[in-house]
Amino acid sequence: MLSLDCLRLNSGLAGIRIRNAGLGPAIIRVATLYLDGEEVGPWEKQVVDPLRGTFAVWPNFTSLRQGKPIPVGQELMIFAVEDYVPTRDAEFWSAVTQRIRIHVQYESVYGNERHEAWFEGSPSYKPGIPWQGRNDAGSSIDGDAQTEPTQSL
Repeated sequence: MLSLDCLRLNSGLAGIRIRNAGLGPAIIRVATLYLDGEEVGPWEKQVVDPLRGTFAVWPNFTSLRQGKPIPVGQELMIFAVEDYVPTRDAEFWSAVTQRIRIHVQYESVYGNERHEAWFEGSPSYKPGIPWQGRNDAGSSIDGDAQTEPTQSL
């Protein structure tokens, strides 16, 4: 069971995280980036790098290529700055919470089940972008102690 959320910790780490909270490894089949409601392409370096270059600090990036396994209990920061500074990185945080959406299709190693998970920013930053009738939200963690439920399907 994969979930995606955004977080911003007091330690300075901020960005998008993917977690496997299931009982077995998840195998990525397709991960798609949407920016401002438009499909951009797969969540891979050549597609995401132009976006990374628009921020004051070049964010760290982890690809979600087809066939990539995510082991049980693993958490990956797939798009993040390590030393978030509000004045410098406001545009980055705005993109994470309002502009970037990610759709991940995956399966279990135990069968050919098809699963999916969405990253849809922060519920408190819903800009009213229509998502083909979807009304569920991603989650956000802001600070070390505050949490909201993660969203997965």
